[in-house]
Amino acid sequence: MALTVNFDTPQSATNRFVTTSGSVAPNSIGHLKIVLNVTTTGTSTVNRSFYRAIDYDNSGATTTLTITNAPYTLTITPKLLTTETVNETTGVITSWSYTQP
Repeated sequence: MALTVNFDTPQSATNRFVTTSGSVAPNSIGHLKIVLNVTTTGTSTVNRSFYRAIDYDNSGATTTLTITNAPYTLTITPKLLTTETVNETTGVITSWSYTQP
């Protein structure tokens, strides 16, 4: 009896939309990191984490760069199961850091 393996399942992912705001000082680069923590219902353990890093280069400017409600989509693969969630309060983390060019 042969074992059949299908690497194409599940065939879809869950898209999670996140908006973020912030500002980048003149003559600096802003580094935004968005983290999604996926937990299984009934536990407080983080089972999977997904992140996206975005850089905002404001190094040549003399004024502050303001980012207001910038939309981003993070893809969770494989898709979320009915027993998994991304808690809006603790599961979506946005953080900023800055460097001088």
